Amino acid sequence: LSHFASRMPRVVREHEVLRVAGWMPGEDPDAVAHKAAGEVLRWAQRRAGQRLPREAWDGESFELPLPGRDPSAIRLRAGTSDLWAFRIHDPDKTVPGRAWTTEVDLGHIPGKPAQFSTRLLVATPEEDFSIDPAVPGFVQQVAEQCGLVVGSQAASATPSHKDDATHHGATTMTTRLNPITTPRFEVRAEKVRRNREAALAAFVAKKAEIDEMLARLQALSDDHFNAHPDEVGWAMVGTLEHYASLLKRITDSAFGEGEHAR
Repeated sequence: LSHFASRMPRVVREHEVLRVAGWMPGEDPDAVAHKAAGEVLRWAQRRAGQRLPREAWDGESFELPLPGRDPSAIRLRAGTSDLWAFRIHDPDKTVPGRAWTTEVDLGHIPGKPAQFSTRLLVATPEEDFSIDPAVPGFVQQVAEQCGLVVGSQAASATPSHKDDATHHGATTMTTRLNPITTPRFEVRAEKVRRNREAALAAFVAKKAEIDEMLARLQALSDDHFNAHPDEVGWAMVGTLEHYASLLKRITDSAFGEGEHAR
């Protein structure tokens, strides 16, 4: 079974490993949001390894096609409300098949301070996935340079594990590795592994059952369906036509032909 399982495609799952949401004080929310965007873009430019276009620094929508990274942003304005949404991908430098996605939203509406939120996602085929808590550099810069407030207190750039919603207003930025690193996730992961192994075993058993039936049919065909040439008549032809019609239903279904044509 292990040899067969190794040939099956690996399932890539996406996990959220960080979420930070807060607001930034200042008499000019637009200027504060622009300053925060600058911190994000400087970090992203280092990640991209290439200078971002002028539109990015002007706070406008842009796309920069870069293999595996593709930094982009969308600027939306509605009356006096303003929203800037940024995204960049980042292939993991040490783990093959693991890729990170960082998303940032900045905006403000009349009468309220500039809002900031970000989340970090990871897509990976790993079944046992865990990472050490870490806060992206731009989040630390926004906290230090723009006075980011999470909940009711100034945010700290110190990462920590938090597993539930009751810590949303904590003074430390939470890496929210749940459900990745919690015992509850380990239980679910073990159930998934057992279920996958059971499904694979059932698949192999059913395939063996089909192989046995095909072998018996082939042996019967090789023996001319136990018919002697002197005994063949239309009744035997009718029997073979019945067998052929049943087999055709199977081959049509298996190969997407006949009434099962795609």
